[in-house]
Amino acid sequence: MIAYEAIELAKDTIERINQFTGQVQEFRRDGVLDEISLAKLEEYFKASHIFHSAGIEGNRLTLQETALVLEEGIDISGKPLKDTIEVKNLGSAFDFLKTLSESEQTLREIDIRDLHKLIVGDDAKSSPGQYRKVGVIISGSEHRPPEPLDVPILMEALVSWINKNLNENPIIVDPFVKTQFGSKLR
Repeated sequence: MIAYEAIELAKDTIERINQFTGQVQEFRRDGVLDEISLAKLEEYFKASHIFHSAGIEGNRLTLQETALVLEEGIDISGKPLKDTIEVKNLGSAFDFLKTLSESEQTLREIDIRDLHKLIVGDDAKSSPGQYRKVGVIISGSEHRPPEPLDVPILMEALVSWINKNLNENPIIVDPFVKTQFGSKLR
């Protein structure tokens, strides 16, 4: 049986999230962005998100270089080619995720596996689009990722939960944790 701990947000964190959510809703109600401003904001968010995601894995491109790769599709001289490829892959995955979010279709597990394929590209040792078949650990962390046999079950439950909670604040909502795993996660 799966034994993971529930993630509980501190009360002040929930209050800050609610406050921020209110500010975003107010901006959406009162603010109007022209197409150019909206496009620039989307470009910045995409580059920033990809820069930070790639940085976790050791990518050495700067935020400006990341934006240049995404906008122009060029390689950055003096930097490893794998870093540029990683940014391009993440850019494709980001675009795919945006398309999914704008779709009327509910999320499917195949969408998540397709997203994985886009992220890892043709790296065969990463088994693009497949759930892992070996156990893993995170160095320096007390967290223990699920065993390989549990991953498909957990992914099915995650997709089901996402589709049932589309109108909820994804940062605060935790019924998935409580209904799927209950106290076993604590």
